[in-house]
Amino acid sequence: MIEIAVALLKKFWPFLLLGAVLGVEEIRIAGLKVSLATSQKRETVLQSNLDAAKQRATDLALLYAGMLPKIDEAARAQEKADHDRILTLQQRVAELSHAPDLRFGPAAVRVWSDASAVANGGDAAAPAAPAGGADPVPATAERVFSEADVIGFIADGAAAYRDAVNKFHECRALYNAAREAQLKVTP
Repeated sequence: MIEIAVALLKKFWPFLLLGAVLGVEEIRIAGLKVSLATSQKRETVLQSNLDAAKQRATDLALLYAGMLPKIDEAARAQEKADHDRILTLQQRVAELSHAPDLRFGPAAVRVWSDASAVANGGDAAAPAAPAGGADPVPATAERVFSEADVIGFIADGAAAYRDAVNKFHECRALYNAAREAQLKVTP
């Protein structure tokens, strides 16, 4: 019996080997098909996630675009109202006395010059040159101003400060609106 099995094995071994190779190949192909199906499912999920992200970005951009004109309009209205108030202040400054009757000592003149330099982006340690291109104020010089000069300086400072505050509020409104829109769009 063993001899018959050995004789059959010798005669049919190429066919058995071919069957084994084909079986292994069949298993490999089935595995590749499963892998391909899984890969296609993953690709479909990734594509849907990408499409959702693009849609969120589009929705967010549309919300931003809708908010910007409202915030800009409010900022322009505030700027116009402030401009009118500052113009009124400047007209009132023009009505003040222009007689040089207010004296400031050297220390006050230096502080005034340094404050002006700092406000205009300069260095407080270096004395600021007057607008007319004259020499800087000497350390010991006393200076005489009129009411209009002093109050005009204060009104100009108030106008610059109000402009900065308006810009701050506009930036904060833009940030808050953008953040609120982002929270609405983000799932």
